[in-house]
Amino acid sequence: MPDFSLIIIVSERREQLRNVLEQLHKSSVKPSEVLVIYMDDLPEILETGIALRNFRITGTSGKMPLAAARNFGAKYASFEKLFFLDVDCLPAPDFFERMLEDYSENSILSGTPYYLPADFDMDALEEQAVAHPAKPPISDRQPVADYNSFWSLCFLIGKEQFRSLGGFEEAYTGYGAEDTDFAQKLRKAEIPFFRSPAKVYHQYHPKYEPPLNHLEAICQNAEIFHQRWGFFPMEIWLKEFQKMGYITMKENKISILKFPSSEEIADCLTKKPY
Repeated sequence: MPDFSLIIIVSERREQLRNVLEQLHKSSVKPSEVLVIYMDDLPEILETGIALRNFRITGTSGKMPLAAARNFGAKYASFEKLFFLDVDCLPAPDFFERMLEDYSENSILSGTPYYLPADFDMDALEEQAVAHPAKPPISDRQPVADYNSFWSLCFLIGKEQFRSLGGFEEAYTGYGAEDTDFAQKLRKAEIPFFRSPAKVYHQYHPKYEPPLNHLEAICQNAEIFHQRWGFFPMEIWLKEFQKMGYITMKENKISILKFPSSEEIADCLTKKPY
C-alpha cells in the first residue's frame, strides 16, 4: 500500500481524539503520519506507536478556523495521498485499505459514515452503529452526481489536486458552508467524485435541530457563500431560522433580528445520533 498522510483537526474534544488515535492501532493499513491540527490552547495528546505530528493554529474572535486548519495540514503533509478525518470519526479496521483500493488518481473519494449512540462500546462499533438516511449503505464504490452531498467527515484526495483547487476557502470561520464551498470547487473543476463503502463510526455528541447554537456563524458563512456562488447553502436551517423569527432573507442578504436565549437553544437539543 502507498504511503499516505492522515489529517485531523480538533478543538477541545480530547476524549474523541484519544479514541481515534486508539482506533488507529486496529487498522489493517496504518497512516505513514498523522497530523493533528489543534485549534485551541488545551494540552496536546501524545500517542506511542503512531507517527504523530502535532501543530497548533488560532482563529479570530473565538471562531474555529476549520478551513485554515485543514489547509495547514495539507500544506505540511509529507505524502501525496491525503486522508482528512473528522475528530468524531473512528475508522473501521479496513477503512484505509478499502479507501486506497477504491481510489482513482485525480478524483476525490468519500467514505461512508455510520453513527454511534451516546453510550457506545469501543469494542463493538459495528454492532451499534446506524447508517445516515442521506448516506445509505453501499457495497461497491459509486460515482456521486450531487456535489452538494459532499461532507468532509472522511475523504481522500491527492495533495497536488487539493493544492490546485486552492484548498478550503478560509473566509469561512465557525460552523457551516466550507464543505459545500469546497464541493463547488470540485464541481467547477470537473473532478470525479466517488463514495466508497469504507466505514467510519461517528462518535455521539449533543446536536441541535435547528442549530440555533451556531445561528450567527451559519448566517455569516451563508452570505459569504452566496457572494461566491450565487445561492444559499444550508437552506433548510436558514428557512427554519426565518420561520422561527430569528432572521429575514432578502435576495443575497440575511438580517439577524434577534439571537436565541440559552433556553431556546436548549429546547432544540436532540438525541438523534446524526
